Amino acid sequence: METATKAPPLSWKGELFFSGVGVFLLMFQTTIQGWIDPWGFGPDLCLAVVIYTGLYTPLAASAALAVGLGFLKDATSGGVFGFYPGLFLIVSLAAGLARRKLDPAAPWYQVLIVFIFVLGAGGLTLAGLQFFGRPYNFLPSSWYSPAAALLISAVATALVGPLLFWMLDRVKPRTPADSGEES
Repeated sequence: METATKAPPLSWKGELFFSGVGVFLLMFQTTIQGWIDPWGFGPDLCLAVVIYTGLYTPLAASAALAVGLGFLKDATSGGVFGFYPGLFLIVSLAAGLARRKLDPAAPWYQVLIVFIFVLGAGGLTLAGLQFFGRPYNFLPSSWYSPAAALLISAVATALVGPLLFWMLDRVKPRTPADSGEES
């Protein structure tokens, strides 16, 4: 189990790759996903990437990616500035700490891990909205409960998470750290 607790170092190419994937998925989420899912209850792909990097990359690299992706999501969401970087950083660090106790290799286990982290992040988001006094205007008038919207989004993200993890696993070995390069 010792090999599962420490993530291998990530080269600058790997960091650039994960940053590019995060930006691409953020662009997909803010443009095309709105046509596919007009109610906005679809999977949070950026959060799934943050969870993946938290589980499989070193803490410093995943934290830097989480904060950068959070600032970009803040810029596209129009919400309270600094909320998503803090949220993504908490999720990334929690996933990095959870990797010491978990073996996230099995797809059914990945569904559970992603579901728990997305549910936790959604709970923090709802608490933040309550704290900052923001109304729940992102819900259609037919929905009465923000918890129901959170649950639908968490299930969608949990079901898409293993597929995204599988795709990132297929590409990640192509960007290993050089043996002489510091991470």
